[in-house]
Amino acid sequence: MHKINFALRILAAVFAVLVISNTAMAYEKPEFFVQLGHSDDVNSVAFSPDGWYALSGSNDKTLKLWDIATGREIRTFKGHSKMVYSVAFSPDGRYALSGSWDSTLKLWDIATGREIRAFKGLIP
Repeated sequence: MHKINFALRILAAVFAVLVISNTAMAYEKPEFFVQLGHSDDVNSVAFSPDGWYALSGSNDKTLKLWDIATGREIRTFKGHSKMVYSVAFSPDGRYALSGSWDSTLKLWDIATGREIRAFKGLIP
């Protein structure tokens, strides 16, 4: 009889824990975010000097800045008229440089996402 009472008590305790935990989880809002990323192939990726960020350049004509710890996109840099094939950070991590098939290099401010300057090459 003791074994049955003991087993029933354990089952009741497990059931109570399950009910309480499921009730608590029902009130929690799940954290999720839509991560679209690039809409075409990625050609180049660079890590920031401090290792906190990654920068990617794509055939979709954009650069994207990513938070390495969370995987979240921080910002998109737009300005090239053709695919971006190369990206790099400055040694201090404040600037990025991108190269594109539009025959330009673009210098970007990482903090604001603004284009600082375009360096134009010869168009073949």
